[in-house]
Amino acid sequence: MVATAERQLPTIRQAAPHSSTGGPRRVSLRRNISWTLLGNVIHAVCQWGILIAIARLGSPEMVGQYALAVAIVLPIFMLANLNLNFVQVTDAADRFHPADYLSLRLVTSGVACLVVLAIAIAGRDSTAALFTLLAVGLAKAVESISEILHSQLHKQERMKAVSLAKSARGLVGIATVGLLLLATGSLALAMWAMVAVSLLLLAKLDIPIVKLCSTSPLPRGVFTIDFQWPKMLRLAVMALPAGLAAALLAFNTNLPRYFIVHYLDSAALGLFVAAAYFIVATDLVVRSARVTALPRLSRHFAAGQRADFCRVTAYLMALGTLCTMPGLLLAWLAGGTLLDWIYGPEYRQAADVFFWLMLANVIWQSSVPTAVLLAMRKFWTLLAIRALSAVALLIAAIVLLPEYGLLGAAWAVLAGKVISSTGTALTAVAALLYPHAEIDVSPAKNRESFPAIKPCA
Repeated sequence: MVATAERQLPTIRQAAPHSSTGGPRRVSLRRNISWTLLGNVIHAVCQWGILIAIARLGSPEMVGQYALAVAIVLPIFMLANLNLNFVQVTDAADRFHPADYLSLRLVTSGVACLVVLAIAIAGRDSTAALFTLLAVGLAKAVESISEILHSQLHKQERMKAVSLAKSARGLVGIATVGLLLLATGSLALAMWAMVAVSLLLLAKLDIPIVKLCSTSPLPRGVFTIDFQWPKMLRLAVMALPAGLAAALLAFNTNLPRYFIVHYLDSAALGLFVAAAYFIVATDLVVRSARVTALPRLSRHFAAGQRADFCRVTAYLMALGTLCTMPGLLLAWLAGGTLLDWIYGPEYRQAADVFFWLMLANVIWQSSVPTAVLLAMRKFWTLLAIRALSAVALLIAAIVLLPEYGLLGAAWAVLAGKVISSTGTALTAVAALLYPHAEIDVSPAKNRESFPAIKPCA
């Protein structure tokens, strides 16, 4: 088999970028964070723009319909994706080949699409809601394929290429949804147009940009689909706790929305989602820094470089505090006015909800990042923390939401974040004080070789 033969080839060169003299050149973390931030800002603004477009060109009920579709689809794909992106990025020993990650992602995305289809068929929603749900699921499946390709560049800290691809995807996406909504007024048609655009971008943007930033000739290992089922099963078992933890994170994010739909209505869900989206807008720098620093954190921990590991972690925590506090102050001083200005007068009533959600965000982002546990590859521990957070959030939602409405939902989010932040911090400290066996980053007997990624211009 071609892929098997490729795996026997010697490594062409080290993953780190090289200088003109041939020696290793240290990648600037600050520059990579800047590129990641740019991509995340553009992508998040475009996603927020989609929400605003639906609110302005549609109705709160339509916003709620879209939010419910995302709330159903996201946890399914977070579980199905098995967090393979970060598993691949933190694979410092190269224990698995890129083809293994891509092949497994194709299988799990297909399974996720079937689950979404089953939920859509079993649901009793309107035809428009059903087709919206299916479209959101298919669009997410295509996006998951793009992400696993980008993770190869992420592992080699080629964040400029990832940022450019992500930015282009966001800009084309908001243009598609806005134009379709303006022309037809149909959310379902707009979402299906997004599916078509996502497929086009995968073929014409994502694959070419990985080729452009890869060694020549084409690194077939990055794109080869090779269903070696025993090895894919081992990878799936290893990544399962990371996938479950990611699914629980998505579930925790969307859990209050399920209760809002149950106890209140879609219009109330639209108000909550509109206020909650500011979290995405205010933590862009934090998430960009943590995602960018993940490969470096993995290498520091694997090599036993505790001082460097703690230095990067402390930097991420300080950055989280500085970047989320302004959002909390803005919500406290002018939350209602801001909601009115962006979404419309009917959204002003969610000002208190806005404040409590921003407080939860400050607690979450200023604590020890979960990227630390990913870098340590403590996937089962991360899963346990996410499960405890889900239990706390669930209990709080059951107790508070029927009595206090949207405000109770915000308090439930706060309770979940406190539990998760505390558990992550305690685990990270314990792992550093009482280290166990480290990850072996030396060439192993079964180490897979594959072409490295070269820097983009």
